[in-house]
Amino acid sequence: MAGKPLNAGVVTAAVIGNALEWYDFIVFGFMTVVIARLFFPSDSDYASILQTTATFGVAFVMRPVGGIVLGLYVDHAGRKAALTVVIALMLPFGQSFTALTSVICC
Repeated sequence: MAGKPLNAGVVTAAVIGNALEWYDFIVFGFMTVVIARLFFPSDSDYASILQTTATFGVAFVMRPVGGIVLGLYVDHAGRKAALTVVIALMLPFGQSFTALTSVICC
C-alpha cells in the first residue's frame, strides 16, 4: 500500500462524503432544541434535550460500528451489493422520519 499513488478522484469523493456526514451531525447539533421539542416532548425541557443528545450520541457511536460491519460485507459481497444494502436500510427510516415530522409538526 505504501508504494501505490493516491487516486485524486477517490480522495475527493471520500472528503466530500465525510464533509456531508459532518454537516449532518452539525445540523442535528444546532437543531437539538427543535428536535427535542418535536420528538421528545416532556414536562422538563432538560429531559427532552437529554434524550435528543443521547440519540445524537448513539448515532455517533454507531458510525464506526456500521463502518466495520459494512466493511466486512463489502469485502465479502462487493461495493455494489453493499451500496444496495445501505440504500435499502436508509429508505424506510428516511420515509418514517419524514412522515413523523409532518404528523408531529403540522
